[in-house]
Amino acid sequence: MRYCFFLFILISSVHITKAQQSKVVSILEVPGKFEYARIQEKGISVLPSGRYISPAGEMIRITHDPFGMRISPDGKKAITLHNGVFTVIDLGTMNYTRVPSYDGKLSSPFSNGSFLGVDFGKTSNIVYLSGGDNGAVLVYDINTMKLLDSISLNGKVGADVFGDSFTSDLLYNDEKNELLVLDRANYRLVRINLMSKQIEASIACGRLPFGLSMSPNKRYAFVANVGMYAYPLIEGMTEKNYDSLLIPHHPYGDNTNESINGTVIDGKKIPGVGSPNSPEAMSVFVIDLNTNKVLSKLKTGHQIGELIEDIEVVGGASPNSIAVGKKYAYITNATNDNISVIDYATQKIVRHIPIKVSATIDQYRGLLPFGLTLSKDEKKLFVALLGFNAVAVIDIESNKTIGLIPTGWGPSRVLLGKDDSEIYIITARGLGAGPNGGAGFKKPIQGTFISDLQLGSFHKVAMPDSVQLAKYTATALSNTFFRSTVALNQNPLPPLPGIYQSPIKFIVYITKENRTYDEVFGQIKEAKGDSTLARFGVNNAYTLLPNQRERFKGLKVSPNHHKIARQFAFSDNFYCDSDASIHGHHWMMGVIPNEWVETNSSVSKTAKFFSAAPGRRFPGSTGSMDPEDFAEAGGIWEAFERKKKLFYNFGEANETAHVREEWSDTATGAGHGVMVPMQKALFSRTSWSYPGYNTNIPDQYRANQFEKEFTKKWITGKEQMPSLITIQLPNDHIAKARPEDGYSSAHSFMADNDLALGRILHFLSRTKYWKNMLVIITEDDPQGGVDHIDAHRSILMMAGPYVKKGHISNTHANFGAILKTIYNITGVPYVNQYDVTATLLQDFFTDQPDFTPYNLEMHDARIFDVNKAMKKYKTTIDWNKIIKGPEMDKLEDMRADHYLQQKKPLLLNKVMMKRIVGLFFVVMSVTAVAQNDSSVLLKEVMVTATKNKQLSLLSPYSVSKLSNQQIQQFQTRTSPEALTGTAGLFVQKTNHGGGSPFVRSLTGNQNLLMIDGIRLNNATYRYGPNQYFNTIDLFSVASIEVARGTGSVQYGSDAMGGVIQVFTKDPGFSKKSTWSGNIIGRILGNDAEYSGRAELAYSNAKTAFQIGYTERKFGDLPGGDTAGIQQPSGYKENALDAKFKWQLNSQWLLTAAYQQMQQNNVPLYHRVALENFAYYLFDPQKRSLSYLKIDGKTQNPILSKLSFTASSQVNSERRNYWRNGNANRFIEEDRVKTIGLTGDVFSLVNPNWTANTGVEFYSDKVNSSKQQIAITGGAITNQRGLYPNGATMQNFSLYSLHHFQFGKLNAEAGVRYNTLQINVDSALVKPSSLVFNAALLYQIDPTQSVYASYSTGYRAPNIDDMGTLGLVDFRYEVPAYGLKPEKTYNTEIGYKMASKKLQLSMALYYMHLTNIINRVQVQGQQIGGYNVYIKENNQESFIKGFEYDLQVQVSKKILINSNGAYSFGQNTSRAEPMRRIPPFNGGTFIQFTQPTIQYSVEYIYAATQNRLAQGDKDDNRIPKGGTPGFGLFNFHASTKYWGVAFRTGIMNILNTDYRMHGSGINGMGRNLYISAQFSF
Repeated sequence: MRYCFFLFILISSVHITKAQQSKVVSILEVPGKFEYARIQEKGISVLPSGRYISPAGEMIRITHDPFGMRISPDGKKAITLHNGVFTVIDLGTMNYTRVPSYDGKLSSPFSNGSFLGVDFGKTSNIVYLSGGDNGAVLVYDINTMKLLDSISLNGKVGADVFGDSFTSDLLYNDEKNELLVLDRANYRLVRINLMSKQIEASIACGRLPFGLSMSPNKRYAFVANVGMYAYPLIEGMTEKNYDSLLIPHHPYGDNTNESINGTVIDGKKIPGVGSPNSPEAMSVFVIDLNTNKVLSKLKTGHQIGELIEDIEVVGGASPNSIAVGKKYAYITNATNDNISVIDYATQKIVRHIPIKVSATIDQYRGLLPFGLTLSKDEKKLFVALLGFNAVAVIDIESNKTIGLIPTGWGPSRVLLGKDDSEIYIITARGLGAGPNGGAGFKKPIQGTFISDLQLGSFHKVAMPDSVQLAKYTATALSNTFFRSTVALNQNPLPPLPGIYQSPIKFIVYITKENRTYDEVFGQIKEAKGDSTLARFGVNNAYTLLPNQRERFKGLKVSPNHHKIARQFAFSDNFYCDSDASIHGHHWMMGVIPNEWVETNSSVSKTAKFFSAAPGRRFPGSTGSMDPEDFAEAGGIWEAFERKKKLFYNFGEANETAHVREEWSDTATGAGHGVMVPMQKALFSRTSWSYPGYNTNIPDQYRANQFEKEFTKKWITGKEQMPSLITIQLPNDHIAKARPEDGYSSAHSFMADNDLALGRILHFLSRTKYWKNMLVIITEDDPQGGVDHIDAHRSILMMAGPYVKKGHISNTHANFGAILKTIYNITGVPYVNQYDVTATLLQDFFTDQPDFTPYNLEMHDARIFDVNKAMKKYKTTIDWNKIIKGPEMDKLEDMRADHYLQQKKPLLLNKVMMKRIVGLFFVVMSVTAVAQNDSSVLLKEVMVTATKNKQLSLLSPYSVSKLSNQQIQQFQTRTSPEALTGTAGLFVQKTNHGGGSPFVRSLTGNQNLLMIDGIRLNNATYRYGPNQYFNTIDLFSVASIEVARGTGSVQYGSDAMGGVIQVFTKDPGFSKKSTWSGNIIGRILGNDAEYSGRAELAYSNAKTAFQIGYTERKFGDLPGGDTAGIQQPSGYKENALDAKFKWQLNSQWLLTAAYQQMQQNNVPLYHRVALENFAYYLFDPQKRSLSYLKIDGKTQNPILSKLSFTASSQVNSERRNYWRNGNANRFIEEDRVKTIGLTGDVFSLVNPNWTANTGVEFYSDKVNSSKQQIAITGGAITNQRGLYPNGATMQNFSLYSLHHFQFGKLNAEAGVRYNTLQINVDSALVKPSSLVFNAALLYQIDPTQSVYASYSTGYRAPNIDDMGTLGLVDFRYEVPAYGLKPEKTYNTEIGYKMASKKLQLSMALYYMHLTNIINRVQVQGQQIGGYNVYIKENNQESFIKGFEYDLQVQVSKKILINSNGAYSFGQNTSRAEPMRRIPPFNGGTFIQFTQPTIQYSVEYIYAATQNRLAQGDKDDNRIPKGGTPGFGLFNFHASTKYWGVAFRTGIMNILNTDYRMHGSGINGMGRNLYISAQFSF
């Protein structure tokens, strides 16, 4: 076993060497990366996008897609409007009524849907509702639930006659008892007199009027128009000649000469649509209600053709909603993520307010601002961000977004209560869809079709103060993305676009229609499916009706889907963001559906091509995008065009809302009569011989056309295959059965689609491009099926040589993840926020290609007759030709080409040489074990991890002990540095005068520091690297013990990572009176250190006394290599310690001790070096401890040993700082006085059972002050200190620990109850905890044991957590009350060996942390240039790791020690690494002992740490991209002459420039030390 372990050390060391060379990059991903979609009404829901939903305030789920909302005049009710539904909500109780009701008792007042418009009349019982498609306004009494009237917009107004009206938004004008109503079909504003119920005015507006508002004085109306064009018919077209005049494709690209002025196609005159920058297009009309005249037509937002950040604007601003104040009107521009501000006195746009949510993603669009409202004081705007699942709070004066309020999915409207005390929000999709079938699924009342199932939501949120808003903001951001770290390696999918070249050069993106995952792949047992839903699977006759099963035994509907998935890779955690095709073809092609797409897709509407109402030829494409839908920077097509990347399209974007789709429309699948432009970038790059969506055309026809055109262009032709090809393969959409055409059932369409898919992949894998190809296969939406996980879950497959074979991806994926894959491989920059934050799907790929082609699986002829399907086209398929495919490149040639690309020169540089030398010492360790010298003896190690001494071999915990001899041997300078190289510990240094040990990746107040059994941790000990452990004089230390992963039960609060206990030197008793002493001196080069100590001791048989005094001066720390002297970092220190022991009698021992340490002028180096401080000093920082302890023994076994301690401690620090340019300097001082009383009883219950029971009490009082001192004049202003002055904390604990021995089996069990009382400011907090542990150890033989333990740990919040107000690290922190204790749950298994020549311990552990207290940024707030933070219990994390510690006494002269520790910490709440996690680290040393001299060589190493939390990335102490790894060599030698012990050595022999991860200062460079100790 021991030789296997040495092999492990060797492999680990090689791994470290490689890891230190690796580079990493930081990327953004969605927080649900490792989760499946879910709905949790009381928790966190995971959306199909992978974003989280955790709405603020109270929520009710209402009918899907509410896009209109109003609050009643009395402020007691809200009305929300959906398509053909409205909801009445009681704002007090949150009870609601749906009209029509599901039970039919309340009938629907709507004849054909409704759209946007809803308002109350003068009283709170009368509401006016848009009738949408019927062109009327409905009058409804919500008290009696009766329809009172219907007022039509159609009819004659003056000389004009209007018909085919379509009711949109509306407003009630109480001054004139009238309604203002938008008619989106006739492009007008209508004024209706409610007394006469007559139309009094009709005012022409822009295209597709959408949003309506009035000025407070009721003089002006504002209309937001979302339409781009009035779409014409082909010239001369009538209802009679319609079919004969259709053209077979889109008429032109958008914003071209042809689209503006018109063109001729096949002799037919095609009218143009005009300029996209027309005043009628995407504009705001300001109307004078006194004259009914349009005063101005304002083009808001960014205009098409402008350059925004060097990208041409291709989509209109889409102004949609309006809030009007006393002077200004505010308009949301969905596409531009901004708000236009109109001064309506001057009729001019005076500015634009950009909506900024996070500097990380603000450069990308994707917020989609929709509804907005204005606070009564007109100082704030509240804006519903449809694309961000939040409401933005905007400070109008500063034009800044000051916070975010998390909502449900797709917020559309936001309103405020009467006194602005409450916020009301509606969202289109609420918490998402959830499952719509499968085992145990219960059909909900609203139905199972995806858009019915997916309820909307209504939220009532109390108006947040700045602190609560900061918390909401943090939630909204963490719900949307997190920053992850990815290694740069050979993965064919680069983590970022253009960061390195992928071997994949060609991507084929195949999009299909309407299928869910379970329908096709539910049978795959290795994945997360439901086989009962697999109606389109294989061997699935069991899903048919009983009378069909025998006939279709062995049914195979989708054999190629299954074979592709098995041969290559597929996902069982992929989701379409879309509900239906109208959304899907936007999402798939990189455009987030805007407010127009969302509202227009969920309304009942009737197209009337020949109507006089131009809006009846409305846009509303299902298979393409209309100009109203274009994003500011476009989508995938525009992104590729900007990058000058080649692309080509088969079938996508051919279908608009008004096309004919017959079997003969084979050019593009559609015949066009209404002239709608196609995206300019796509128009010339789309096939006109490949049909897009049209289920009357077989997919076999499409496969034929694809193979024919591909061969002509890129195999036999001269053109090179483009970087991207898109293929629409739509027949899995399903249509009505057509037995005469070979489609006997729905299964036939799926079989047709499956066969065509197999054909295309069979063909592509035999082309010369296959060796560098990736094929992506997905669906546009999942609306046609059911799924047991989520109705959005669908199909994602990838195929190609660089795709893993037989891989099932469980990584959460959506369309954004597909687009990120495409962009990263091709080097095309991201387009929007969904791209940049999408999941990175590297798990699909391998850098070891397999060029094996795909072989087509033939279809099941019982369900699909290919010959019948192709009969109309007079075509039969030559299957032999299909199977043969194009002439392939030879497999051997492809493989050889791959390896030729992989060859790179190997460089052996200086860094590599250092690491190889480091590895040499590990190899020496492996070699040395082969030697055999039975005379060698290692000392057995005694430890006190369980309050009583026991052999380490028999302790069921991971414990390390550092003896005084080892401290002397390595001549470390400070107590924290003494722990460097100790197994399982890592030391970070905030400054030269600090040093914070990390135990199992936890530090600061998450570890318990003790000295002589007394807690050092007090009420102000803070999280993170700190200086506390450095206030222990290392010259006074006898030994240091570290218990890892345990300690809360034994020693109390804070021992989450473990316990570090220092034992100071003890004077020994002697038979006769004896005086003794030591004089010690040490110096380091470069003025790095001058230290001196004097010790004097006296002892006799009953008393012993010693006193010591230390004086030290540390110069500015010299760094390695190029770092130079790190100035300022030096400081001075002095320490005094005394201990008196009195043996009262044979049973009782009294100990009294005093310790004092003071450090002066301790600079915080990084403040000066990085943060523009002139100085920042701890001056002084002091610690003193006095204690009195009595230990005794009795004859009573239950009171076998007793120990009582009374202690008094004072910790104080004064911080003196001034920032350059500041008019004031500051002095802060904190003083904590701690009184402690503890008692412990050791009981010998029986020979096999011992116990420790005890009580502990500590009381802390904090005094804190702060002075502001003017630089000029010296005026002093007293301010509140960092902590509340006079704050107190009492800590009381009871514990009981038990040890059992049953032969070779040892067991430990214990429990502790801890309660605290914390008085901070006016808050009185009483946290408490109950923790326990249990451990088993089995002694295999006298030299070996194995153990397992489980323990709980905790850390009670202290005054630092609750009361801090001031600068901490790189933040300004404010108080937080009501915090709960942090908790840990620790599991550990281990192995130990302690033989004559070898000591070994190994441990694997897992720690789960909950209620983690975390700093959360208060968005928009800064103090003194620092961001403001507050603490809260808002996170869970886990840490897992491995540790080993090995000593081998090779011979009497040679001792080898090696240890290492690896930990992996993940913040599961934020889906990012935990902060400050140490890298893999450890050390190896070899000691050689000669008769007169002893020397040793030491190698300390740490790997690169590039797994960074966002907090690490924001920390200026951590290099961008992470902390590089390092390896240090130290040399030590010691000898003794003339009674003087001399020690010398060289630290950091190679002068390596390094920094311990998370430290604020680099480590020491090469330096020589000399020390001497004279003893008498």
